[in-house]
Amino acid sequence: MRLLISYIFISFLATISFGQDILSRAKEIRDIEHAQAFADSLPQVAFGFMHDQMTNEDYQSRKNDLKPGDSYESGAYYIVAIAEGSKELYRFRLLTLTEQKTPNAKDEIRKIYMKWGAGTSFEELFDQYAENKGPGTNPFGDVGWVDLDIFVDSFQSSVKGRTKGDRFIAGDDASGWYNVVDMTHNPKKTKGHFILLIPKASPDNYFSAIDHKKNIGKLKKKEAFREYAKKHPGDVQLELLSTTSNRKLFEQFQKERQQNKRGNIILSEGQRWYQFIEDTSVQLVSIQYIYLDGSKITRDERSEAIHDIYEQFHSNVPFDSIVAEYWPDNNGMSALRNIETGLLAKDLAEKVLTTTVGQLFVARVGQSYFLGVPLEKPKQQASMLVISYPKLSEE
Repeated sequence: MRLLISYIFISFLATISFGQDILSRAKEIRDIEHAQAFADSLPQVAFGFMHDQMTNEDYQSRKNDLKPGDSYESGAYYIVAIAEGSKELYRFRLLTLTEQKTPNAKDEIRKIYMKWGAGTSFEELFDQYAENKGPGTNPFGDVGWVDLDIFVDSFQSSVKGRTKGDRFIAGDDASGWYNVVDMTHNPKKTKGHFILLIPKASPDNYFSAIDHKKNIGKLKKKEAFREYAKKHPGDVQLELLSTTSNRKLFEQFQKERQQNKRGNIILSEGQRWYQFIEDTSVQLVSIQYIYLDGSKITRDERSEAIHDIYEQFHSNVPFDSIVAEYWPDNNGMSALRNIETGLLAKDLAEKVLTTTVGQLFVARVGQSYFLGVPLEKPKQQASMLVISYPKLSEE
């Protein structure tokens, strides 16, 4: 017992001295380059920029009197002011997936981006898929006004130079971090302080996790699975597997079900478990379309564009040419092959299903309009409903 108490006491002293030692060294730094090098040499320390647009009350109450070398406590951190200055800040919304939680996150983020382009709202997609949500986070992935230097280089390169209204995918293969990005504001220059952020105690990398596998194993009815997924957004997802969405996993389930017709069938892929719920089917459609962003054009411009597209179409102008004129930056999304109708906005899906192949339709979704043609008749594809959830760290 005495040995255990001694160990706890020594650990406590080490924790206290961790932040204090680094703090005393950081307070001697006065230039930005030295501060950056200091942070690069210590993985626990971050170099950053605090500014007028932040909601941090500790900083806002001190910013007018904060001088280089000053320090203060904020939550679990010490903040050390290095220099006053200004930086160009950006503001956007992120819908984030990571390889740690979502297998094939890079492919999945492309599918989500496609759904957005096909008319599903960013807010709806965020609620359904985003990992970057929870208590204390901003609504729908809004990062607030941020300095791009807090992000990895590949993400910075994707965002720099972007302006309000831009939509795109950005991420980093090395970290397995992928995002759908919605630029909500134009960048702007803002005054503030360059700072060092130092934890008071040595970081603790151990996290508790919910045993979803055990909890889900007790569920029987489809409604119970749906309710469980709603209670654990981000971690737990209901998914439709098919040869289109994930052929390898779909065929693995088919094989397991032929060999084991009783009990729960659970398979793993990456860092997630997948459990079979029921057989079902999905309806697939193929379309080519033009997207008109109603937030970027006036009502008269929109009406004129729709009228001209109809005239060109009925004058046998190739649809590819019309797409090139009215949606040149479509990023290869104009033609969608074998896409599930469930991925389309409701009004758009109804128009696609009720329009004859080769005929032109127009669908309104919010402020925006979709003008397109079905490329072939809808078809049904066998699929299965599964529930997926992350593995525990020890699994």
